[in-house]
Amino acid sequence: MPGVIAQALPRLVFDARWLRTGIGRYTLSVLKGLRGRIPDIETVCITQPQHKALVAGFCDRVIEASQNIYTVQEQLVLPWLARGASAFYAPHYNIPILWRRQLLVTIHDLTHLIDATYRGNWKSRLYVKPLVTLAVNKADCIVTPSEYTRRMLHQHLQVPPERVTVIPGAISEAFQPQSKAMARSQVAREHGITRPYLLYVGSLRPSKNVPLLLDALARLHQKRHDAPVLIIVGSDGGRMHEVKSYVSTLKLENTVFWLKGLTDLSLATLYSGAVMTILPSFEEGFGFPVVESMACGTPVICSAAASLPEVAGDASLYFSPYSSLELSEAIERLMDSTSEQERLTSAGLKRARRYSQHNSACLQAAIIRKLLSS
Repeated sequence: MPGVIAQALPRLVFDARWLRTGIGRYTLSVLKGLRGRIPDIETVCITQPQHKALVAGFCDRVIEASQNIYTVQEQLVLPWLARGASAFYAPHYNIPILWRRQLLVTIHDLTHLIDATYRGNWKSRLYVKPLVTLAVNKADCIVTPSEYTRRMLHQHLQVPPERVTVIPGAISEAFQPQSKAMARSQVAREHGITRPYLLYVGSLRPSKNVPLLLDALARLHQKRHDAPVLIIVGSDGGRMHEVKSYVSTLKLENTVFWLKGLTDLSLATLYSGAVMTILPSFEEGFGFPVVESMACGTPVICSAAASLPEVAGDASLYFSPYSSLELSEAIERLMDSTSEQERLTSAGLKRARRYSQHNSACLQAAIIRKLLSS
C-alpha cells in the first residue's frame, strides 16, 4: 500500500570465523540447518575471508573478518561489525565482551575447568575461567549439546539449569553407510592402508586420552597376530611429536597411521571401512565421532565418561578411561563376536537418527525466535 514503510527484519549475527575442529563442525551444522527455517530473520555471518564462499549459501549476508579467536582484536572488532543487529550468536565461549544487545552462546564443554591437565595452568585460571564465567552470566540464552555439560555448568559455575537449553549435536548427511568392501578398497587406494583398522577421530589433546588407546593397541599386538592397525584422524593439538614418541616407545611405528584434512565424504568412507571406532576421552561435551560412526554403520567403543554414555546409550561398548586392559578386552570382544557387531551396528544406526540436522535445526530456530521475542 502507498505510504506503508516496510519494517526491517530483526538481524541475527553469527560468529562463523572458527570452522575447524568440533566447534567448526557445530557452526556449519547450525548454519545449514537454520537456512530457510527463519526467513523472517536476517542472518549475517562474520567469517574469515577464506571461508566466505563456504558460508555464503547459508546466510543472507557475509562480513569478512581476519581476526583470530581468543585475541584482543576480536573483542574490538566484533561489536563494531555486528552493530545494529538484534542478537549475536557465539558458538563458543569467546563472546564479544562489549556486545550490549541479545546474546546467545553455546558452551560445548568445560574441559579446561574440569580436566586436571588444564585446570591448574595459567591459561585456564587467567583466561578460560573468567571468560566462560562472563559468557554464561552475560548470555540471554545458553545452549549446550548435552545434559552432561548442563550439569557441569551448574556444578562448576552455579548456572541455574533452567537457564540452559540442551540441543544435541547434528551430524552431516554425508555420514551414511557405505559398502564395507568398497570403503576398504577406497581406503587402500587413497591412503595405502590395506589391513583391517581401528579408527580414532579427534585431536591429541590430553583430555582425549590417546595414550591409553595406544597402550591397548600394544596389548593387542603382543597377544594376537590378527590385531588391526590404528588410523588417527584429526589435528595434533600441538602434541604430535609427543604422541609419535610414545608410539615409538611402544614399537607401533608400522601400526599407527595419521590422516588429516579430510572431507566429510572421505571421513564417512573411513568410518564405513573401519572394524570399529574408538573414543577413549576423559572429557567430551558431545562426541561427534560416536554418532558419525554409528550413522555409517560401524560399531563404537567409548569410555564410560562425561557425555559419552548419554550420547551413545546402549549402542556402544564401554570401558574405564583409566584401564587399557578394559579397552583391549572390549576390542577383542567385538572383534570375535559377529552377533555383537551386528547388534551394535543396528543399535547405532537407530541411535544416530536422533541426531539429525532436522531435529537440531527445529530446536535452534525455536530458541532464536524466543530470544528475539524477549
